[in-house]
Amino acid sequence: MTYHARVAENGELVLPADVARAIGLRPGDRFRIDQHGAKIVLQTDGDLVEAGQRAFQATIQRQFTVDDFIADRRADAENE
Repeated sequence: MTYHARVAENGELVLPADVARAIGLRPGDRFRIDQHGAKIVLQTDGDLVEAGQRAFQATIQRQFTVDDFIADRRADAENE
């Protein structure tokens, strides 16, 4: 979809309501703006959290469940 917008006299750019809704933005929400040459990329805080979670998940060597955690803690307690 293509949208058109104008820059206000004070330099503000208004994001069309349809675009804001489509990416899950609500009044008062914060988002990140990355500039790549003449292009900009908007990322919501939720997008950034998901990206961080994916990056962290990629570092995990093996799956580790809550049951695994509890078993490890019990083994540690027995060895004390």
